[in-house]
Amino acid sequence: MERVLYLDSDTLIFQDLSKMYNSNFNHNFVLGPQAHDKYIMYKFKIKLKVLVNVGVILFNIKKIRKYNKDIELLYFIMKNNKKLRYPEQDSMNIVFNPNIGILPYAYGMRLIDSLKTYKKYCEPAYIIKYSINEIKNALLKPAIIHLVYCSPKIWNNTTKNKFKNDSICFKYQKQFYFYAKKTKYFSKIYDKLYINN
Repeated sequence: MERVLYLDSDTLIFQDLSKMYNSNFNHNFVLGPQAHDKYIMYKFKIKLKVLVNVGVILFNIKKIRKYNKDIELLYFIMKNNKKLRYPEQDSMNIVFNPNIGILPYAYGMRLIDSLKTYKKYCEPAYIIKYSINEIKNALLKPAIIHLVYCSPKIWNNTTKNKFKNDSICFKYQKQFYFYAKKTKYFSKIYDKLYINN
């Protein structure tokens, strides 16, 4: 196995991912959608070339093993565990930098509230900027939607009926539970969380 695609449990898939899965790594250890949280740079007093959200991440297993980055990653986590806010994301961004590639926005679209909010990803403060057209196209035809910014979280009991019925989070949250209900795990995992709307 030379590559592995990891997806968080709070993701919805709307398109065939084979094109993304077969992306050219261009010497990178991983590919992922850009992240905006620069906390780790302040915490570790380092400057990173790029940051990714590891809720959707494609691993270049062959290269990672060749350069023993898997071992380095484990060592880094053990050494810095108390300093890490998001252990897997913080550690991967530090250990794999600068060999991290950015996936198109459609493969890691985050639900917020409006196109105005999404425009921040085009601002100069971002290391790598998505174009406004790319964001518009992703909103119209997403490949992967990551429910990471829908708060409260979909797996939290307090989520029930919290979202407005016309909100973008409510729309996709209902889809999440619709498909979750079709799995054999639903009665064990989601029965207390299901939204009956």
